[in-house]
Amino acid sequence: MLTEDNVGGDIAGEKFWNSQWNKYDIPADLWNIDSTHFRNSVERKLFAQMQAYFVHTLGSTNGKNLLEVGCARSDVLPLFVIKSGFNVWGMDYSEQGCLQAKKIMARERVSGTIVCSDIFDPPNEMHGYFDAIVSFGLVEHFANTEAIVTAMARLLKPGGVMFTHIPNMNGLTGLTQRLLDRVIFDLHIPLHAEQLRVAHAKSGMEVIHCDYFMSTNFGVSNIDSIDRNSLNWRIKRFILTWLTRVSKAVWFVEQRVGELPTSNLFSPYINCVAIKPERPN
Repeated sequence: MLTEDNVGGDIAGEKFWNSQWNKYDIPADLWNIDSTHFRNSVERKLFAQMQAYFVHTLGSTNGKNLLEVGCARSDVLPLFVIKSGFNVWGMDYSEQGCLQAKKIMARERVSGTIVCSDIFDPPNEMHGYFDAIVSFGLVEHFANTEAIVTAMARLLKPGGVMFTHIPNMNGLTGLTQRLLDRVIFDLHIPLHAEQLRVAHAKSGMEVIHCDYFMSTNFGVSNIDSIDRNSLNWRIKRFILTWLTRVSKAVWFVEQRVGELPTSNLFSPYINCVAIKPERPN
């Protein structure tokens, strides 16, 4: 049931997100995309894929405008300045999350604009302003996937590109999350790649890529709703730690013999890339 706290249909709600961000200090480091170590496989490969699609779509990214929607305590937004030359913006409706994002930007000595706003009611000047929009683990929290994607698409320029990254809450990673922490699982809409593709297409955009990403990562699961002082948390943390080690062992092997195929059953993520047409469909 949606309440006043569930801004724009977010099934988690602002109160939940503020409580999450209040639990932790800001991340000590940005994504380590320069490391070739297998432990950094997710961040390195994800950033490389984004950059490849941005360059393919926009040509040079230098001086272009990029927005991260759901930027709370973002540990990647500064990299779009440092590595890609974007002018960066971030948007989130959590005041605590926005404050943490600003602190990270200041720590990295990177300039950018953080807007504390509901994506369904953004400042007028943001409509049609951005060359690129990214989101990480955002759209699957909304009951109406098409509505949240459409809201983001309104902020793109014609010819602009959107990169949507979500966890795969189906398959083994979804089953792991459901068994370890059902409360967290229920804050997600379990989307298949085809459902995410259709949501982007119905928003009026041209989908150029939508597929599962990476072969495994049980570390995408979390047990944040469980009391950290409880025996239950310690047991489930032990299980999750060992499952994550299994994934890292697979990355180690992949680095030497080649990557395993992606799939709905095993892949931990789905990535969707879509372009806003120069003319409405």
